[in-house]
Amino acid sequence: MMVFVVTAGFFIFLAMGIPIAFVLGIDSIIFIALGKASFVLVPQRIFVFLDSFVLMGIPLYMLVGNLMTQGGLTQRLIDFIHTMVGHIRGALAIVNVFDSMIFAGIQGSATADAAGLGSVIIPAMIKAGYTPEIAAALTATTSTMGPIIPPSIVMIVYAVTAGNASIGELFLGGVIPGVLAGLMQLVVVLYYARKYNWPKNPRRATLKEFLKAGKSGFFALFAPIIIIGGIVGGIVTATESAALAVIYSLVCAMFIFKEVKLKDLPKIFLETSVLSGGILIIVGMAGIFSWVLTYVQIPRLVAEVMLSLTDSKILLLLMINFLLLIVGCFLEQISAITIFTPILLPIALKMGMDPIHFGVMMVFNLVVGLVTPPVGSCLYIVCGIAKVKFERLVIASWPLIVALIVALMLIAFWPDLVTWLPRLVFAR
Repeated sequence: MMVFVVTAGFFIFLAMGIPIAFVLGIDSIIFIALGKASFVLVPQRIFVFLDSFVLMGIPLYMLVGNLMTQGGLTQRLIDFIHTMVGHIRGALAIVNVFDSMIFAGIQGSATADAAGLGSVIIPAMIKAGYTPEIAAALTATTSTMGPIIPPSIVMIVYAVTAGNASIGELFLGGVIPGVLAGLMQLVVVLYYARKYNWPKNPRRATLKEFLKAGKSGFFALFAPIIIIGGIVGGIVTATESAALAVIYSLVCAMFIFKEVKLKDLPKIFLETSVLSGGILIIVGMAGIFSWVLTYVQIPRLVAEVMLSLTDSKILLLLMINFLLLIVGCFLEQISAITIFTPILLPIALKMGMDPIHFGVMMVFNLVVGLVTPPVGSCLYIVCGIAKVKFERLVIASWPLIVALIVALMLIAFWPDLVTWLPRLVFAR
């Protein structure tokens, strides 16, 4: 009976259009009221879930991305990559892919990537002769590398929810899958560049032009080295590396490029606070909801049902991936991670999956949902920038989405693509 109440309440409130944070909270409170448990559980479980040093990295990584964008490092990064590949057909489309890879290594958020890079690269691509649909579709799909390539806000939430996953190992586990996703999209870009005769620069950049662009681009390229190098080298934790990256990006924005003034900082801090506050509200509400799920034994029931259907690891893996792809179409990543990790991780462990492999695979599945309707957050962001209809953008995105799914299947069924680098560095 209580299982039905929790499940039905969740979907009813979601269908009513109530924000996901309130859906989780209201459903949990109704369960506690019906179960005649103490309401002290609500603040207690929320506090326990949020009382994590690791979660402090979320607002810090978001602040890094904000400072990078406002400080002009994003534009300089685009200019640097364009100097290297400008003579290749479809140069700006290639720049779009590589810039997303690098920007992913700075802040770890797909929506911030789509908004930050999109506001610069989409107008540039349209001006160069690309259709608005292509420019927007490519920007949206490449932004999905943000939560895969380290650092990743979503992986931090997974590590807290799973309880037994190392953030350093998760970050390293996302490197090869993230690069693989970028390369798959690059294959699509190169194919269409030749098919539709996309523009290119008439000549290669001179050595002088390359060195000039490289001097500015170096500062953007150095940010991921600070973030990942400190963690891998065991010098700092993930949260401490985020703090160092904030200091570095602040110095670049205010003193090297001088595009951010002291009077701009309150606005940047406020924007970051609002965005990260929204994420942490969801995480907090998910803390009490996770307790409810565990109390009514939904994870155990789901595991028993799925394991009773088949004992084939391949079929179970396909079922989990299919479920997560569907979930990603309707729920944003943070909510999906906090709700479905307690349900699916026990099944994955019974199958013999490494929790690092499962975590990266789960994140990859959910980011595909950022570019698929009906939610498709990144699609809506670039729609506004490129001023294109949502339906036309979805059609233009499908070849790139297929490329993402091919990369997903490779990492799902080839675990070494995820676990090899963590094993190598951390001697697992």
